[in-house]
Amino acid sequence: MVECPRERCVLNASVALKWHLTKEPHAKQALELLTDWSKGFFDFLAPDIFFAEIAHAFARAVRHGRLSQIEAKTALQDLLELPIQLYPSRPLLLRALEIALSYQQSAYDCLYVALAEHEQVELWTGDERLFNALSIHFPFIRFIGAYTPKRYDRP
Repeated sequence: MVECPRERCVLNASVALKWHLTKEPHAKQALELLTDWSKGFFDFLAPDIFFAEIAHAFARAVRHGRLSQIEAKTALQDLLELPIQLYPSRPLLLRALEIALSYQQSAYDCLYVALAEHEQVELWTGDERLFNALSIHFPFIRFIGAYTPKRYDRP
């Protein structure tokens, strides 16, 4: 039996946050992407700032009463255990800055765009503002709200 190769894609922190902040818009689609990853359809890539962004967002969620401290720590620990392939930011920074300056976006967000561009893979984001600003220029950017789950199982 021949195994199908896993599709590589860059995962924006905004998507992974929705796995634990399930009242967020498009959390269902984000969870469907995670389910498809667990079925072997995807390998996730991210710049090395990924987990720092996650921790920052969970701290904000605690301050705003959306998560308890225990929930935030548990959620972060769960995410830290996922085999997300992290890439060093340093080689991506000049390109990320070019994109950020050209399109008035955050350099942090543009690290994900630069990584997807460099690796020639899709970038899945839950940041609708980022998607709206850049997807016309970078057609590999996908909005999680449009994610359609895989409808078949791997052999």
